[in-house]
Amino acid sequence: MDPDDFIPSPKDRCEYGFKNGISQGYHLGESAGRLQAYEVAVGILYHKYLIARTFHGKESETALLLKNCIHSVRDAQAGDMEVETAQEPSQDA
Repeated sequence: MDPDDFIPSPKDRCEYGFKNGISQGYHLGESAGRLQAYEVAVGILYHKYLIARTFHGKESETALLLKNCIHSVRDAQAGDMEVETAQEPSQDA
């Protein structure tokens, strides 16, 4: 099929935007903004956690829920920081 005859479906457009948008976003510095947003979220959750721990106790349901939320955000941040790099071509001929 000639490339000019190809009409992309919404699924094709979404896949193209996701695959290329993520890599271009890292080159444009959007990753720094995302990491800053993670830090703001963790800061807010940690503040709420300290309040819950102080007034409800360390083992209260609210404190444990907030602590688990902080861990979930940190896991998402760690996964977001892992950027796949292209494998170097082998020198074996």
